[in-house]
Amino acid sequence: MKLFGRIHPLAILALCMLVAWTVLPLPQAMGAGARTASLTSGEGHRGDTVRVSLGISDVKDIAGVETTIAYDATRLTTTSESINRAAILKDFLSDRNVLADTGSLKFSAASSGKIAQAGDAVLLTVDFVIKADAPPGKAFVNLSHLLVTDGEGNLETAPMDGGITVLDSGGSGTGPVGGSGTTPGTTTEDIAAVVDTGDGMNVSAVTIRRTTSADGTKKDAVAFTLDQAQETVTKAKAAGKSAARIVIPDAKNEVSQLDLTVPKAAADELARGGLSLEIDTVNGKLVIPSDAFKDVTEDLYFRFVPIKNEAQRAEIAERAVGAQIVKAAAGGNAIKLIARPLTIETNLANRAVSIVLPLTNADLPTDARARDDYLADLTVFVEHGDGDLELAKPEVAAYKDGQPGLRFGIDKFSTFSILDIGASGAARRHDAYMQGYPDGNFKPDKAISRAEMAVILSRVGAGAPVAGGQELAFADVASGHWASTAIGSAGAKGLMTGFPDGTFKPDRFMTRAEMATVVSHWLDLQGETTSTFPDTAGHWARQDIALVRQAGIINGFPDGNFKPEQALTRAETVAIINRILNRGALGWTTSSWKDVPTTHWAFQDIEEASVSHAFATDAKGSEVVTQP
Repeated sequence: MKLFGRIHPLAILALCMLVAWTVLPLPQAMGAGARTASLTSGEGHRGDTVRVSLGISDVKDIAGVETTIAYDATRLTTTSESINRAAILKDFLSDRNVLADTGSLKFSAASSGKIAQAGDAVLLTVDFVIKADAPPGKAFVNLSHLLVTDGEGNLETAPMDGGITVLDSGGSGTGPVGGSGTTPGTTTEDIAAVVDTGDGMNVSAVTIRRTTSADGTKKDAVAFTLDQAQETVTKAKAAGKSAARIVIPDAKNEVSQLDLTVPKAAADELARGGLSLEIDTVNGKLVIPSDAFKDVTEDLYFRFVPIKNEAQRAEIAERAVGAQIVKAAAGGNAIKLIARPLTIETNLANRAVSIVLPLTNADLPTDARARDDYLADLTVFVEHGDGDLELAKPEVAAYKDGQPGLRFGIDKFSTFSILDIGASGAARRHDAYMQGYPDGNFKPDKAISRAEMAVILSRVGAGAPVAGGQELAFADVASGHWASTAIGSAGAKGLMTGFPDGTFKPDRFMTRAEMATVVSHWLDLQGETTSTFPDTAGHWARQDIALVRQAGIINGFPDGNFKPEQALTRAETVAIINRILNRGALGWTTSSWKDVPTTHWAFQDIEEASVSHAFATDAKGSEVVTQP
């Protein structure tokens, strides 16, 4: 059948140009190559969380990112905490903002001198929650603007349309799904799970949808609905209980991911009923107090991902061994990753919760004393999604069936790994790193000099030599100066620097700002934070001051100021150093110094720092002096 008559040659040429245009890469303001952006799509039911990823191809030396994404606010909701920068931007300073009323989000990141090497890369992910009343159909998620600065110049893309398809059925209310439905070869089964009050008294039940993919990978999805929350609160309160626990069955430890959602209405019910909620899995427990559910503004999701892959465990171990905050706490001891790391993701941000990690497959000593010493050497290495690192000191807690676990508090969700940072069986002793004066006084309020600080840092083994670092020479520090070696070492490690005139000023007192910089460099503190102290605005050390406060190492004064130029006292010094080293033996009852009464605010810290002693560990994991 003849559909067309004769076609003019120019029409054919125009058609070819149109086809060619549709497959060209997105326009670039500068640079060469076929660099393009990509925005993933997905689908889900009401209550589901769907992850959208923004990627870029063939980039080199990323130096900055700026993007705006518009989304369908009638069907979708998100928060700033749900915008996650990818690993390639870990060291970048970034800013995230969601304008919910207009349905748009903005993200920007700058390298601040650090360049990330890349080929094809994911820049960020955004978790969108499908609203409970969202009508079926396409919810748009469109790339309005993207500007990437890299070694090739600037890549600025044209607008790009994407979206999330809202499915017609009621949905399972899962956590981030980031995909587009059931894959051929997968099977699903529904499993009943109990909700009890933490002591075996059943008050409700939930249904777990377990999906097994073609490769055998198992994932669980469960929603704790309003009806289940109401039933739980009613029965628990009638029995005089104040806790609810969802127990996820996984006898063979096969599940690689758990996604659990708590709709806003269910969270409100728990808050009104005064019930805490525990999510109990074989790889970790999360305990959320009732106060954490107050004033939530959206449906909540929680994702548990145990790190079972050995290659991933090895990567975590490598990062832990190289982290300055870990090396400082280990004090020269071997660092070992034990048990199984666990990643927890959620949109419940900045709420204090408790986590208990099991000591799965840990080789615990059989001798009771050796076992206590071993457990006391354990700490939790926390890698936050925003790039911050933290060490959480846990206490020993029962897990299941006689298995011990470690409990700790947290208010940011991340990857949690148990580390052994102690001698594990070696003599448990702390050597003094600070001395008093011949007259029997400690002089706690005396300002500490820069030379004295360099010596203390040397004694405690602070820092590590930087690449190309060498002992520095200063015009006012002769080779015979009593602290010359320590001063040169502090300079080589990047902990302390001199002044523009080439001097070190060893006898000048340390300021609190200088100490903040020492601590920040020692622990390699990084991240995005802004100082809230009014007297540090515009100060040269304001970023380091903000970081050490965020890390809980140095705080301000009751009047809200930091007093950056105030002299650092000897008492303040020992309190800060002990905090960094996780040294804090309790049980000191007699002062070793005439001018330090037992009522002095830093009495315990001064004794800990100035008196060599043996110590033991009590049931809560605290150090107790046994032999001064």
